[in-house]
Amino acid sequence: MRSRRVRARSRALFSVGGILVCCALGAKERRVAADERPATTLETPRAFGTDSYTVTTVSAMSFLPSDDNDGYLTAQGALSRAFDGGAGELYASVSIPAGAIIDYIGLESYSYCAGVVGVELWEVGAGSTSGIATFSSSAHGYGFDINADVIGWQLPSNTSRALAIQVELSNDCVNWPFLSWVEIWWRRAVSPAPAFPTFNDVPAKIRRSVREWILLQMLNAAAASGRVSIFPPVDSQLVLSAAARPAISLPLPLEQESVRWGFLSFTIHGFSLFVDSLVLVCAVLLFSISAIVLMGGVPPLPVAAALLFASSAIFLAAYQLIFSDFLCGASPGKRLASEAVQAQNEEFLVTRFR
Repeated sequence: MRSRRVRARSRALFSVGGILVCCALGAKERRVAADERPATTLETPRAFGTDSYTVTTVSAMSFLPSDDNDGYLTAQGALSRAFDGGAGELYASVSIPAGAIIDYIGLESYSYCAGVVGVELWEVGAGSTSGIATFSSSAHGYGFDINADVIGWQLPSNTSRALAIQVELSNDCVNWPFLSWVEIWWRRAVSPAPAFPTFNDVPAKIRRSVREWILLQMLNAAAASGRVSIFPPVDSQLVLSAAARPAISLPLPLEQESVRWGFLSFTIHGFSLFVDSLVLVCAVLLFSISAIVLMGGVPPLPVAAALLFASSAIFLAAYQLIFSDFLCGASPGKRLASEAVQAQNEEFLVTRFR
């Protein structure tokens, strides 16, 4: 019973000692590959703007070995991950908004010798991979490394592609390396400003609020200037001529004109149709009388009706052809109606405006 208590106390002392060693290693000063790296902050990154960086951290707990047969362990004090044999490859996925620009990759690891921990960011496509950036750690205990030069790689979209992080641990050192986490430093990118400000891409409620705000600013500016109205004085807007200008008289529109013939009144279309019909009827009657004289009498009724219908159709077709736009132009009825309207307008003018 006493030996069990001694063993328990020994285990507790070893556990406390291990935790103190990890804390001492973690308390060492971090070595940074470039002094120009952005400063860290405890505040939540803003979701707008292009000057501030957003840091996406992938913990070692999210990484898995490339080979299922590789045994790996987790340090309980620092929650860092290493391989049983000291060497191996760990992979994890990372999600970045589409259009974001990745400038830095940070690596937190235990690297007793330089170059025993390497990190690389990959773009994974359909059946292919492409490396984005890679570097190796410097020699330190639990410390932080970051690339010195800006990467400046922009993620086009999250469609048909993914981002993956590869961490390679090597056992070419006295003390085997551990991985703590990987940081992705990215910033947002916005499209260039348009030549003129527009509000087409904002909701209707916000557009209405902006218009109301602009109107209020205009009214406040007018009130501050001491003017009663935001418009110029009425006297400076009106220009009056020295003498009255002569009235401009115009005839009525053509479609409203009418032709008067005694006590009868026709529209232009009706009058032209009446004259053209009268000409056709006279032509058919003259042809019929001539035919009766030549035949020596009136033919039977069916023959007379057929001749009358045929002659009327022939005269109508010939009349339309002769007075078409290709030959003589306007018919006698249209020309006579136009002349009658012009004669009436010369006698009586209607004043439309001054």
